[in-house]
Amino acid sequence: MRIKKPKRQGAFDGACGFYAVHNALSLLYPNVVGEDDFSTLLGALSKNAVPKQFFSGTGRNELNRMLGHILDDDRFSPTSVRRPWWTGGVVPLKDFWARLGDHLGQERSAAIVMVGHEPTPDNTFNHWTVVRKVTDRSLLLHDSDGLGRIPRLRSRVRDGKESHAARPYSIDHTATFLLRREV
Repeated sequence: MRIKKPKRQGAFDGACGFYAVHNALSLLYPNVVGEDDFSTLLGALSKNAVPKQFFSGTGRNELNRMLGHILDDDRFSPTSVRRPWWTGGVVPLKDFWARLGDHLGQERSAAIVMVGHEPTPDNTFNHWTVVRKVTDRSLLLHDSDGLGRIPRLRSRVRDGKESHAARPYSIDHTATFLLRREV
């Protein structure tokens, strides 16, 4: 089956969380998610989130609420959402890869993750993206900003330590959502 292209966000918004939810659902429900659902999700965002979040970014709690709201729709039921590292604690990178790879190795699965890229001038670049597959070399993405992959050798689990030039991609494991279509 051919994968639809991901929805792309604009240059002046910080709505990658909103796009990540839509793009993950389009992977799980390719024959269900369409333009109308994009509008519905936008409506849910405006009702359930502070409008500035559309422009300045969405935190993990807001993304969790968006997922809950849209998954109340019968068309997306049953979809499981797991947040295995929600409560924190540093996770070894190899354990993160193994759990993410096991999850994405199942049919009808996707993951929404928060990725940072350092260094940036103000070290604040964070971006919600959808991971569709883990390979030995990369995370393969379905991304609203045009990112196609993140090399595994250039990434690390966010641990609160200083950035490292060899591993500029930091993945916030506490902001990782594992989605699976159960039917």
